[in-house]
Amino acid sequence: MLNNPIIIQGAPNETRPIIQGPVASASAQNIINIQGSNFMVKGIAFTKGSRGIRLGPNVIKNAVFDDIFIYNITGTAISANDAGNEYSNITLRNSEITNTNTMANTTGECVYFGCSNDACRIRDSIIEHNYCHDTLNSAGGSRAGFQVKSGSYNVIIRNNVCYKVVGPCIIVYDDYDRGRNLIDGNLAIYAGTADLGIQCTSGATITNNIVINASASIYNNAINGALDATGIQVNGTFGVSSNVFVDATADKLYPAVNSPLINKGANPLNQVLYDYNGMQRSNTTPTVGAYEYSTTNNPGCAITYSFKCGSSTAAVPQYPLFP
Repeated sequence: MLNNPIIIQGAPNETRPIIQGPVASASAQNIINIQGSNFMVKGIAFTKGSRGIRLGPNVIKNAVFDDIFIYNITGTAISANDAGNEYSNITLRNSEITNTNTMANTTGECVYFGCSNDACRIRDSIIEHNYCHDTLNSAGGSRAGFQVKSGSYNVIIRNNVCYKVVGPCIIVYDDYDRGRNLIDGNLAIYAGTADLGIQCTSGATITNNIVINASASIYNNAINGALDATGIQVNGTFGVSSNVFVDATADKLYPAVNSPLINKGANPLNQVLYDYNGMQRSNTTPTVGAYEYSTTNNPGCAITYSFKCGSSTAAVPQYPLFP
């Protein structure tokens, strides 16, 4: 929570202000470097630079980035990866990021938090309800939508959407037993077109996500595609047939009436309390997949190629994440 923070924002009811780099080229500087604590940046657009927003070079904590638009840049949109830093209590929400490699084919991540081999880390932070899309010219590296590096912990990644991302929509590395990261309620559409839809090494809980048309999906979830992709376990995975979803060809992945997914799951530790829509899960026989079956039609919002539930201001599920 911020306490009487410094707020940097556009004027209400006026066109979003744009902060633009002075040079539109592959050798451009970052659009903005920002550091310190107890501040909010809201309702501002950033374009034409190397990285969009760099958190650093010194440590940053207790900061909120809300309703940000980053577009037409050369590299990672938002980064926090200066060696030796421990970033804490960072929130990124309701923000759109696109065309991260307009001026050069770079790794083009939308978000890159932490360092390889625990050289820096982020903790106790939230990445929620953001839209990362159209980074298909990315080259080298993981080319992920949202990436959290090793040693980072207690990071919640929820209700985000990736569309047309080359690397995984979300990639999270080992938490080093400091505190599990959570990947919940995200949507990956044509994300991982050359890789996995969602990827993690260890120390993460992955619940209620939907992955459509990735090269491979994730363990032990209902998938729309073949079962022979690397890393997919056949046991506990349901292939798609005509009676599984309402209409898989139209991305209506809510369970159909009498779907074999209904009441076929398990929740032995009662750790998954709610589904993709925020509907309460059964503690004994939950529905397999992102949705808990409760009515004949999806009681939540439809899948769209945009923010979850259609816009940055849409209401999305907010619920306790752990019992």
